[in-house]
Amino acid sequence: MSVVKITDKLKHVYKHVNYQIAVGRNQKGNEHIIDHYFFVKERCYWFHLANSSSEHIILYLEKDIDKRDLINIFKDIKMDITAKKKDDVMFCKLEDVVKTKTPGLVTCNNKTLMSDEGWVKQV
Repeated sequence: MSVVKITDKLKHVYKHVNYQIAVGRNQKGNEHIIDHYFFVKERCYWFHLANSSSEHIILYLEKDIDKRDLINIFKDIKMDITAKKKDDVMFCKLEDVVKTKTPGLVTCNNKTLMSDEGWVKQV
């Protein structure tokens, strides 16, 4: 499967056949990718380290994919994020992300944690 990488000052975008992964490179980049993908928020997931400062990652599904494939993508994203810092990864649907007054800072409703021990749903 071919992957196209597009990079600018704010973000990296990896375009796959059925989905895109956008990674904010800084606070402005994190804000930018949330705003950019918010118009298709029902087809997007947002990822972040659970207890550390890190880049925001958006997974945009261009079309429905098998749940097993989706879980594998989630695991790949977790492995990539935690390669830099050892931490759990939280994720939620982008429609559950709420921006705050502080640039780059968001809250996330209905989030799920991914840890090495397994998945723990948070309320």
